[in-house]
Amino acid sequence: MTQSKPTPYADINSLLTELLAGMQAILGTKLVALYLYGSLVTGDFDHEVSDIDLLAATAFDINDDEFAVLQTMHHDFAARHGAWDDRIEVAYLSVAALKMFRTQVSKIAVISPGEPLHFKEAGKDWLMNWYVVRENGVVLFGPSTHELIEPITKDELLQAVREHVIAWREWVQRAGSRKVQAYAILTACRALYTLSNGESVS
Repeated sequence: MTQSKPTPYADINSLLTELLAGMQAILGTKLVALYLYGSLVTGDFDHEVSDIDLLAATAFDINDDEFAVLQTMHHDFAARHGAWDDRIEVAYLSVAALKMFRTQVSKIAVISPGEPLHFKEAGKDWLMNWYVVRENGVVLFGPSTHELIEPITKDELLQAVREHVIAWREWVQRAGSRKVQAYAILTACRALYTLSNGESVS
């Protein structure tokens, strides 16, 4: 079921409708669900700097032909909406991969700030994302988040946060720009809050 007003912002809702239509035109029935998460649903969304975070669940992995057309779609979308260029983050992942992310690594197609649409591998390292999607995600299309993502315990979340912080030690040392440094600080603060309070925060 598609929500016509998933956020309090009319312009954002229009962008989401356009993105969903573009995905459906390319993927057809292969697109099982589209979920909105991130600051638009957890709070502290800032029109000037915040990203739009989406999970597109697909019946099967994205193939090379679909990847090429999706790449063009995202490029054209950014050209039409310059203010949102480099501020759209979409992960395309199969339903099977969402079910098995704890035990297997799967192919995921991702577009995110600073990175064009690309393939990478995703497994348990994405647990924090899927936790937020399952618990707070807004359904833009398809079934409930609980139907596609198995329950994730608080202990699993806390362990994932600890591992994430440890992995970031080396990455933070290479953070050059002020924007990346600010993001690193915010990420560390969010991690500290989660480890102290047992809840994710915007």
